[in-house]
Amino acid sequence: MERIVLLRDGEPLQTFDLVGRGLEVGNRPGVDIAVYDPAVAERHCLLYLRDGEIAVLDLRDDGARAPTTLRPNEAFALSPRHALLRIVDATGPRATGALRTEPIAVREPELGRLTLVVGHHADARRHVLAARGVTIGSAKGCDVPLHDRSVSARHCRIEPCADGFVVRDLDSRNGTYVNGTRTYIARIGPGTRLRVGRTELRIVARDRSEAREDGLVASSPQMLKVLEKVERYAPTPFPVLIRGESGAGKEGIARALHLHGRRPDGPFVTVNAGGLAPSLIESELFGHEKGAFTGAMGQRRGVFEQAHGGTLFLDEIGELPAEMQARLLRVLETGEVRRVGAEHAFHVDVRLVCATHRDLQAKVKEGSFRQDLYYRIVTFMLEVPPLRQRPDDVRVLAMHFLATERGMTGPRSLSEAALQRLLAHDWPGNVRELRNVIQSAATASSGIVDVREVEEAIEEISGPSMRCDDDRASIADAVARYGSQAEAARALRIPRSTLRDRMRAETSRKKNRTG
Repeated sequence: MERIVLLRDGEPLQTFDLVGRGLEVGNRPGVDIAVYDPAVAERHCLLYLRDGEIAVLDLRDDGARAPTTLRPNEAFALSPRHALLRIVDATGPRATGALRTEPIAVREPELGRLTLVVGHHADARRHVLAARGVTIGSAKGCDVPLHDRSVSARHCRIEPCADGFVVRDLDSRNGTYVNGTRTYIARIGPGTRLRVGRTELRIVARDRSEAREDGLVASSPQMLKVLEKVERYAPTPFPVLIRGESGAGKEGIARALHLHGRRPDGPFVTVNAGGLAPSLIESELFGHEKGAFTGAMGQRRGVFEQAHGGTLFLDEIGELPAEMQARLLRVLETGEVRRVGAEHAFHVDVRLVCATHRDLQAKVKEGSFRQDLYYRIVTFMLEVPPLRQRPDDVRVLAMHFLATERGMTGPRSLSEAALQRLLAHDWPGNVRELRNVIQSAATASSGIVDVREVEEAIEEISGPSMRCDDDRASIADAVARYGSQAEAARALRIPRSTLRDRMRAETSRKKNRTG
């Protein structure tokens, strides 16, 4: 398949499949490839297939010039900043006559992160403006669907430009108004007011140290980089693998990918593969028919079916048994699910986000995780650092959790001594442990949360010396103290499989040392 990449300053912006009637390029609404650059003409050129090659017809002089040929991996300059690059996608699907556009990795606009706000106060909807832009209209397929009869199906679009964002009208019936003035194309920034039909929208800057609309809270450089990637990956349909320790916030990241994705109003379904009994995994994932096995008293929908039209978050995918890995791979390859006991399969449309605390590449090398499945679930990778590596986040998370509890308990702040005690703790249970400690301390306090309440909460919830990474003896101590691996893992706030792996590693280390 022939594909065209729009470049700006040598960086890819978007890719386009060249099919059907071709692609018109210009600096105006309604063209196939809109380039907002003063050096690009309103009707600049037309790309089309001719005798198996791509022809470029210059439209600036009404097509009087002879078309030129654009060869594979050759670029056609539109302006000093913009160019079109031809690439060949030999493995892609065959052309069907429909134009398809998709975002690829781009740099975020220099203007910084902006949020489009629809509505007011508690009813407001927020949409982060990232590299792929958003389409606004009354059609269900729009990124920002509006229930307003005076809004066209595809009314306008907000897109990145060289130094920020622009809004352009898509030949709507009633026009797009920017700060009260009807316009076709206009730059927008913090404070810009938009009106489409009877709906008011506004552009605001986002304070990234505060809680976001997806509920994530962060101020550390490490997590802000993760959140930047979330906003870049979310609008794509591709699978994401999130890796991090238990309690680090992997589910929150998955939910953010869903909320910033193409279908935030669709279902978000979660399942922990490591917490399922082996005999129930197949039924949980794919569902079953009545009478499919003993105890199947009725039909049951699996999580893939439940997540149709939305996102499926499959946690601890590294714990999936080999036979279920093969079954999952078939579903991802075909897009079809067959319930246990059913004769026929059916199609599901699901965005898959997986998570693990394991090194899946190492599991692939040792043969316990399928390589073909690994590449099916890892188009993008997100590494969530443990809380002990990002002390900046301890402060903002503690205040955030305290604020969520204050309606019940009253405290509104932490003493400096309490904060220093939180910063000194190593948080083996990560964000989940911090939340529990703050909630416990806030409940015990009648005013400002002081160091005494924090100490008691840490002792009660975390127990003594539960840091596994630096203290090898803590695992053995926990097993001896609690009497079983399951109880020790629960106390340490790590998956049982992690505890077993570390015990095996310690045994191997001792053998190597004595041998």
